[in-house]
Amino acid sequence: MPLPSDNLTLPAAYQIVAQFGPHETGWLCHGLAADGTPHLLKLVPPELAALPGLQAALEQQGLFLATLAHPGLLRLHQVEAWADPPYLVLEWCSAGSLRDLLRQRGSLADDLPLALDLAAQLAAALAYLHAQGFVHGGLAPAHLLLAPREDGGFTLKLSNLGLAWLLLDYDLDLPPWADTLLYAFPPERCHGLELDAQADVYAFGVILYELVTGCVPFAARNLDDAVIGHVYTQPVPPSALNPAISTALDTLILRCIAKERNARYATGGELVAALKGATPEDSNTTPSISTSPPLSH
Repeated sequence: MPLPSDNLTLPAAYQIVAQFGPHETGWLCHGLAADGTPHLLKLVPPELAALPGLQAALEQQGLFLATLAHPGLLRLHQVEAWADPPYLVLEWCSAGSLRDLLRQRGSLADDLPLALDLAAQLAAALAYLHAQGFVHGGLAPAHLLLAPREDGGFTLKLSNLGLAWLLLDYDLDLPPWADTLLYAFPPERCHGLELDAQADVYAFGVILYELVTGCVPFAARNLDDAVIGHVYTQPVPPSALNPAISTALDTLILRCIAKERNARYATGGELVAALKGATPEDSNTTPSISTSPPLSH
């Protein structure tokens, strides 16, 4: 997919400051509104916009996100589903994504307090999402955006709700940059089952596994690798890779990535409680789980 400046007309209302390259469902750009307010823009290229139903799906995503209000969900400011090209205007997070952070640091295995804080924020966002009856269905570190906090930590924002799986639903060849679709490929997806909250729990476990070990439980370069790893291969226990991981946290992660979905935690709400129970009260790695009321859009 060429750069958007090569084959797309950029939204005239925004000054494009930087282009971040391809994403599963479009190009991401840092844009400034006329008043200087920074935004994250997602531009959908013509080859995807032409797929039957995709523009309607974008519009539905806008309506869906407008019903949600939680500090752990990336805010959607505007959706232009029928523009040429279609684009979304999203909340700007200046620290990039969790994947960017992991590339910079290599791993958070030596910073369990930060890893558990980020995991707790993700669990809280999933708890809210699942309580509304919605499933993300495509969690990966690239979809978790970060805003810096004054205490040196990060506020985590869950993004990319719902659209990532469209490429698989359309049975398209996966482009090289769509490896995030295979990152936490829930086994039930391989069996053709409908995804539910336990698919998000599975992805949460894969993400937490990488945060605390520096490794993914199942490396997948293509769909065949994903099936072999996520359906048939048993993971190495996280504690075997990082001795600092407690037995309780080890058990929690392995339960999240159980092959049978009914063996996992049922929802994000159960994850919140499990994370609290997996961290000793006298430990300095206790995650700070937000209990503040939802923010309004």
